[in-house]
Amino acid sequence: MSGNTLELRTALYSFVQLQDYLWTKKKVEHDIELEDALVDQEIVDVRANVAEIELDHLRAKLEERDMELDILASILRLLFQLPLDYSSSYRSTVLPQIALLSFHFSTILPAIILLFFQSSFRRPLLSSPPQELEEQDMGFDILNSEV
Repeated sequence: MSGNTLELRTALYSFVQLQDYLWTKKKVEHDIELEDALVDQEIVDVRANVAEIELDHLRAKLEERDMELDILASILRLLFQLPLDYSSSYRSTVLPQIALLSFHFSTILPAIILLFFQSSFRRPLLSSPPQELEEQDMGFDILNSEV
């Protein structure tokens, strides 16, 4: 019986070791899964932070564009002497056309100034020059005649 007892003890010891190994393996696998989940959560958090930073950047750009549009509206009111409460139909037709000239403020402003000067050149020309120009022309002729 002592041989059977030794075999039984050895088998029991092997069983306990195997059970301990399986439990340790299961715990390690669970810890790895938990760590992977934490890493995945950190990745999600980082992506959320990046998205929030991008959103803040886009909001800042939008505020900058809003300020530029306010400046452009002020310039338009000054150039074309528009009332402060111009109609929504004007806002929905003319301002978008001006905004479509360019996406960048530095090119919109010269375009507006160019539009203003083009519209001022469309005014009917005077049939005779103003009196001041005639006097300047006469003075120039006098200078040429003296030489």
